[in-house]
Amino acid sequence: MKIFNSITFVLIIAVFTGLVSCTKDKDAEAVKNVKLLIVNAVSGIDDQEVYIDNKKLDLSLVEYGDAAAEVTVSSGAHSLAFKTPGVDTVNATTRIAVEANTSQMVFLTGKRESKKYVKTFVNDKSNVNAKVKLRIINTEHIMMIGTHVKTADGVTLGFPSLHEASVYHLVDAGSDLELNMRWGKPFHISGADLKAGKVYTMWFYMNDAWEIKYRFLEHQ
Repeated sequence: MKIFNSITFVLIIAVFTGLVSCTKDKDAEAVKNVKLLIVNAVSGIDDQEVYIDNKKLDLSLVEYGDAAAEVTVSSGAHSLAFKTPGVDTVNATTRIAVEANTSQMVFLTGKRESKKYVKTFVNDKSNVNAKVKLRIINTEHIMMIGTHVKTADGVTLGFPSLHEASVYHLVDAGSDLELNMRWGKPFHISGADLKAGKVYTMWFYMNDAWEIKYRFLEHQ
């Protein structure tokens, strides 16, 4: 009888431990409620591999100017690194702290031959109805002072500091924009791709010929 009771007790403990372990595993999966959109904004750099907590993400290489498929992580602190395939050197690394139930954009910025930076920005995905919600990210040193963006009706949107993001602005769908700098002529930006009810992040950069370029990324 004592032997039977001992075996029964051991079995109960084993089953209970297994149930607790399964519950913990499900809880760990359940807290993966932070969405990250990863962007390579370094002109001329090779396509990048992305590592979170020292594990390479199972996604396509992140090409310059494009965003990788959105990945989901748990809230809290994570290490994040960008690497060139086949090369041990880490181009940029950082630690990020993300809040639960948020959507964030991760930008690799900087110059091909100099220091790279990783910056995170929380996305605003709230409904904007008939308007467009637009924010601007500055990835160029040369655009730090005296630069601003105007809407077609003359409203100034301002311009953020280097490697920072502006607040979100409400603009009309399809509205053209204009970039003004201390030097050169105003730079025209077509708003044909800005659709009502959508949220966009926009950033400017210069190619090797010192021509101003820009990108829109939709994140709603």
